[in-house]
Amino acid sequence: MATYKDLRAWRAAKDVAKSVFDLADRSWSPRHACVYDQLRRSALSVPLNIAEGHAQGAGPRCRSHFRIAFGSAVETVVLLDFLSELGVDAGTLPDLAGRSRSMCYRLWERSRSR
Repeated sequence: MATYKDLRAWRAAKDVAKSVFDLADRSWSPRHACVYDQLRRSALSVPLNIAEGHAQGAGPRCRSHFRIAFGSAVETVVLLDFLSELGVDAGTLPDLAGRSRSMCYRLWERSRSR
């Protein structure tokens, strides 16, 4: 039986979350504290909601969690863009987060057709 760990979207989201925590630990400053705090929460929310949605099985509760994961993925991308505008170098993380966001959207879309 497949688990949430078998979902490519979950694996990508987990990698983004780990990279976000690494970035926040490396780049944290009092000036950006609230942005990093929100970024950590939004990035962690993505794999957690994918796992919870998968655990619900097909249906509206699953779709709801996948939709929330997608929204959190969008939030993560926006926060990374904002940090970039403030001069923080996140390397390739914004691109990884963008790909994760796309995977979350496809996961949510597929769940809507079931």
